[in-house]
Amino acid sequence: MINIVLLVIVIVALVVFLFLTGKKIYESVQNKKMISMNALDAMISFILSDISDEVYQVDIDEDINNEVDTFSDNYQTVVDNKIRDLMIEPYSFEEPLLVIDPYNTNTTAINIYFEDEGTLEYTVHVDDESIPDYTNTLSQKKVENNYGSSIIGLVAGYENEVHVTLKLEDGTVKENDFVFNMTNIKNLGNVSTSLEVEEGNSISSLEDGLYAVLGHDKNYNADIYLYDNNGILRSELNLEDYRADRIIFTDDDSIIYSSNDDELVKVNALGNIEKTYYLGNYEMHHDYIYDEENERLLILASKKKSETIEDMIISLNLKDGTVKEIIDMKDLLPEMYENAYPAEENAYGGSEFDWVHLNSIDFIDEDSIVVSSRELSSVIAIDNIYDNPTLRYILSVPEMYEGTSYSDLVYQKNGDFTSSIGQHSVVYEEDDSLPEGSYYLYMYNNNYGESATLPDFDFATYFPGVGSYSEGENSYYYKYLVNENDKTFTLVKEIPVDYSSIVSSSQELGNNIITSSGLSHLYAEYDQDGDLIRKFKYTSKKFAYRVFKYDFNDFWFEETTA
Repeated sequence: MINIVLLVIVIVALVVFLFLTGKKIYESVQNKKMISMNALDAMISFILSDISDEVYQVDIDEDINNEVDTFSDNYQTVVDNKIRDLMIEPYSFEEPLLVIDPYNTNTTAINIYFEDEGTLEYTVHVDDESIPDYTNTLSQKKVENNYGSSIIGLVAGYENEVHVTLKLEDGTVKENDFVFNMTNIKNLGNVSTSLEVEEGNSISSLEDGLYAVLGHDKNYNADIYLYDNNGILRSELNLEDYRADRIIFTDDDSIIYSSNDDELVKVNALGNIEKTYYLGNYEMHHDYIYDEENERLLILASKKKSETIEDMIISLNLKDGTVKEIIDMKDLLPEMYENAYPAEENAYGGSEFDWVHLNSIDFIDEDSIVVSSRELSSVIAIDNIYDNPTLRYILSVPEMYEGTSYSDLVYQKNGDFTSSIGQHSVVYEEDDSLPEGSYYLYMYNNNYGESATLPDFDFATYFPGVGSYSEGENSYYYKYLVNENDKTFTLVKEIPVDYSSIVSSSQELGNNIITSSGLSHLYAEYDQDGDLIRKFKYTSKKFAYRVFKYDFNDFWFEETTA
């Protein structure tokens, strides 16, 4: 009897402890979000920074500093209002207003504000022969009586000399010089400031832009690191949690990226978070794309607390923030779901059933998409995505769907090649020179053949030369010609790249091809013939998730003609 009483007391005490602990955590989170604008306004100010006696920084009263959610609407609005209050009178180009990362979204960016509008060119120089100068042309955004720009490219850990040239419409040219001491600023995540660079045999030029290294070394608290063509870290976009799966450029000169696994932010060129989108009962994973015509995102998602993961697609309305589930792969491929083996542990160490593992999405047309399933080593096209989703076709080996009602949807391989396996980053590419009903799909073919939910499928038989999780000879950039008229797909381009069983990407940009081999800790840029132009190697305990290159024109920068 005594033992029963003691057991009851222990259980009650444990329940009370868990309740109080949970309540404390909940209240702490809520306090961060609920600090009023009036309180923030009273406790946030601008002070001169250690970087320069010309540069201001945001100062938060130490009594609330640890409680402030800098990504909250209240914080973003208060800081933005304070900057605008400073600009009741215009600043001159000779004595501009300078503020470092006021919105806590871009650690090494310095905002510059002054009254003149013109062509604003600048060069960043540090006293290190291994770090070449960085030059670009800044865009300007109207803010009260001034124009604002973000100086991108400053190198953390160094004294940065910045030379700025302003060319006015009437032909007037003005120049100014600044020195920003960034020696005490640390790189987010302690990533490398300079990457190891390997030159290839190609004589082609690299495309302009910054490589966005996404998910470096972890899925959570993995900020966006932007490297230039010389492998120098030039910008760091701060995130709340999770990682960014890509950067979306909107038609109103803003960018959208994931800041948490159930949250995306819309950010302007000065770093201000203009809007935050919440996904409610869903968590995103792997990829999202922009439906510009309908002003919404399509997002690969999992439903929270569901028994399955990574098998849904949701839409996010960017006008009103509403979220709608549009595709459940269990409804489209019920036989594959029923035939899959419920492994005790998925790739993330959890018990949720990861039976299809969608890892990329792209539009074919306004009402059709193509997705990649790593678990089924399949590229799957889906029609009528918003109203009545239906399977359009499947690219895989026929044996994967043998004995199912989907076997007639599997296109025939045209030619002697090994189909993609474990692929990522499948992208649709239209070509007007092709007959109607034909187009290209390119991807990163991981050449990885293991599946916990298909233990009896002999990948090595149907995909000769496949690698394991930790070892493989090569992965590949693949480009298929898809012919919907005769229901075939043909391999028209193949580039061997460093092996990566997972975490990888490919991108066509201008005349070049960019690939990321996460488990080999590198990314590379190739010419159209598949010859290496340059390869970049980074230090990592695990990997980087993906790497995409963006020129950031009409956002931070303005494209100039030579």
